[in-house]
Amino acid sequence: MKTNALLSLLIVCSLFIGCGNSNDDGRLTAKSTEQAASVLDQSFANADTAMKQNVSAVSEALRKREYEKAVISLQAVQQAPNITIDQGMAIQNSSILLERELVNAIERGDKNAERVYQLLKQMRRN
Repeated sequence: MKTNALLSLLIVCSLFIGCGNSNDDGRLTAKSTEQAASVLDQSFANADTAMKQNVSAVSEALRKREYEKAVISLQAVQQAPNITIDQGMAIQNSSILLERELVNAIERGDKNAERVYQLLKQMRRN
């Protein structure tokens, strides 16, 4: 019985240690759409001019809570070739935070957010 308890404890501890969020490599993790916009800008700082313009459009839309523009611009950035891992993570994080923002707006009764949320879901299916 003690062996099973010890084994279970070791497994749980391993999960906590292995699944931790260390950020030792310097990547930033955004917790708000405003932070996500900054992380996107930083992640694409060395990108070409056209990509920087697209990312800037996403960042501006996130900061201004222009949901539809953010969704459409984010999809354009997502589909670009040669995205680095850090850039991909910044895009994914922004998408998740945007979705959370849309859900919160829907809960407040924002009909536009509801429409844009449906657009986001449709774009993800394609």
